[in-house]
Amino acid sequence: MKITIARQCGSGGHKVADILSEKLGMEIFDKKRFIEESKRRNVYDENANFLNEKPIDSFLYSLIMSYGSKNPRERYIRFVKDVTEQESCIIIGRCANIIYKDDPDCVSVYLHADPDIRKKRIQERDHVSEKEAAETLREVDEKRSAFQEQCTATRWGDGNEYDLCIDTGKIGIEKAAELILQYIEYRK
Repeated sequence: MKITIARQCGSGGHKVADILSEKLGMEIFDKKRFIEESKRRNVYDENANFLNEKPIDSFLYSLIMSYGSKNPRERYIRFVKDVTEQESCIIIGRCANIIYKDDPDCVSVYLHADPDIRKKRIQERDHVSEKEAAETLREVDEKRSAFQEQCTATRWGDGNEYDLCIDTGKIGIEKAAELILQYIEYRK
């Protein structure tokens, strides 16, 4: 089983993943874990943009493709699958909802919340001002959206791309994790 968690900045994705990991005994694969794995496998340099959610430069991409090079997006997808496909796990980000879209044992989740709630969470988590938290939300969400669209040609946050879309601002982080667990149970 795979659980993929896409999330708006400040919506509690890591906290939800931690709760699910504890209840289900599943490992979490997030940015930090993927970076560790890429370094362990000596493939960090070729996957650095993907791991850091940096879109591919369109000019360089077209240049690479015109010389018959392999599509870097395919390499990124292969890397995520190589690292995660052998075990049940929770994958945060990395376009995993699209990578595992055709896997019947995958539950894909999108977490979101009102910007004011997310801003407050960021202020508390990072000990920053309201203005800094607002800027973080804007930058991170824009980056995630552009990254998903470029890597997968899908819209980040589009409800059609996920099994569940949960507003953690309305039901809270713990209830969001409970809802995911109930959904998994109902699918059996």
